[in-house]
Amino acid sequence: MLADFLFIQAHVAWERTEWGPVLLLFRQITALQPHVTLFWDMAAWHMAWNASAATMNDPSQRRLALRVKAQREYFAIGKDFLERGIRNNPDNPKLYESMARLYREKYDDHARAGEFFRKAADCPGAPSYDKRFSAYELSYCQGWERQAYLQLRRLYDEGERERLPTLIKRLKYLEAKLNIPTDQRIPEH
Repeated sequence: MLADFLFIQAHVAWERTEWGPVLLLFRQITALQPHVTLFWDMAAWHMAWNASAATMNDPSQRRLALRVKAQREYFAIGKDFLERGIRNNPDNPKLYESMARLYREKYDDHARAGEFFRKAADCPGAPSYDKRFSAYELSYCQGWERQAYLQLRRLYDEGERERLPTLIKRLKYLEAKLNIPTDQRIPEH
């Protein structure tokens, strides 16, 4: 019950864009309830997305270098929440997915994003899209195109349910990049 009360306080602090109290409250919340993935996920979201964006738009800080430094620190705090959340909830795909998005969107690291989508896909009850997202991320990595192609082609060959526009687009891109023979390519859609 105390964690829920603190969660409400954290929400109020977020509405006021008081990032120090948000951080302190989420540290307390996650310590009290380490097996509630929502708390870890929200803590990471507020730090890596909301606080990092706010610091970049802070008119009181004129020096760009200091804003970028603060932004990166918030990314790292969000990452730390996710790492600790994963250690406390290793079979929950949600936190792996959040880590994958963090690597993709904040660090522009498609290889690590693919790795975490793969870890999410390996969890019991994981959504089927995690496997697909893992292959998508690999398809953006120099040197991993062949592996990404094989994974995406396997998914494509599973049937219509997997033949989504992004999958087809990435396959077509990889077929051209890897010079896949015409007779082995997927048909035009």
